[in-house]
Amino acid sequence: MMTNEQRIHAYEVDTDFLEVSGMESIEMLYNRSEIAKIEHELSASQKQRLAQADRRLLRDAHLFYAAIQSIANLRSWRKQDQTPPEQWWWYVDVLTEAPVVPAALPAAQPEPV
Repeated sequence: MMTNEQRIHAYEVDTDFLEVSGMESIEMLYNRSEIAKIEHELSASQKQRLAQADRRLLRDAHLFYAAIQSIANLRSWRKQDQTPPEQWWWYVDVLTEAPVVPAALPAAQPEPV
């Protein structure tokens, strides 16, 4: 089982390296879904790093989608898994068609001191 820090780090690495297989990109999306489950446990620093990695994923959605498209149909996958729109990272195919401006993402808020 991965720690929160290990999950964040793996996601950061995944969004930094664009020349990956479709399966590696799918694994990244599953990891992001696991991060979503523990997001409330993340420190301010981890939330900031997550937001930066999310921005990279959005910026390069077309590259991740190209890799995924070679092995899977995301629309069918989402339907089968009943993936909610709140898990936007599973919609890289849609984002490729209608890109989201990374500046529109909410910034991670610092934790109260």
